[in-house]
Amino acid sequence: MKKYVSSEEINKLNKLQKENLRKLWEPVKYQLVIVPVCKNIENKFYEHKIYVIQDIIVCDRSKSLLANFVGLPRRKSRWF
Repeated sequence: MKKYVSSEEINKLNKLQKENLRKLWEPVKYQLVIVPVCKNIENKFYEHKIYVIQDIIVCDRSKSLLANFVGLPRRKSRWF
């Protein structure tokens, strides 16, 4: 199984595949993540930004993970 997935590969996945990928993902502190940011809701246009996980908080009541992300500046070189 691949450890890293590029934003291009994520964009090729359908909704069910993306949900399955989310279920498999176990976030780790300082890991890079790609976050879709909505730029135009009418046309469903999203810009993907790269963030670093700063903190992870596990909520026992809902058994969900909350992560604190830090944005990275844009660079000309590719991350993936």
